[in-house]
Amino acid sequence: MATNPYLYPRTSAAIVTGLTPLTKLTNLDFLLAVRSSLNIRTFQELIAHVRANPGKLNLATTNTGSFQNLGAELLRQQADLDFKTIPYNGGAAAATAVAGGHVDMLIDASAVIAPLAQSGVLNIVASGLIQSGDSQIVRSSSSSHDESGNYGQGHAGRSPSA
Repeated sequence: MATNPYLYPRTSAAIVTGLTPLTKLTNLDFLLAVRSSLNIRTFQELIAHVRANPGKLNLATTNTGSFQNLGAELLRQQADLDFKTIPYNGGAAAATAVAGGHVDMLIDASAVIAPLAQSGVLNIVASGLIQSGDSQIVRSSSSSHDESGNYGQGHAGRSPSA
């Protein structure tokens, strides 16, 4: 709802003025993961790889305008990267494309990415908790998950399911 007035300026719904917030229900932790076959283990390695191969890598997101898609565009802009963004119809389709080797990277919720990372299909390289006023794009992961399900120092000792 926070992005709707900017994405759909001609809507008749009064999103900003017509609704009253009651409570905060949740925070949603998004992860950036890469195909394990790329042998990229950290955010810094990913940045170096994308810069060494401009325009050759692609990143799966859910629908154009989604938080995942906007996060990919923010990453591209603020890190000055050249990669293709491929929108999919939902997280499962995007994750399947990456797991199948058709796409290189994925931004999505931990519930989508964690099972594929635990099975070794994806490497989580960064995590970003979306909060208002948070100027940080991502917290980078300096290592992959361990057997206990913790996903590197960049994830503040929390597993994606926490």
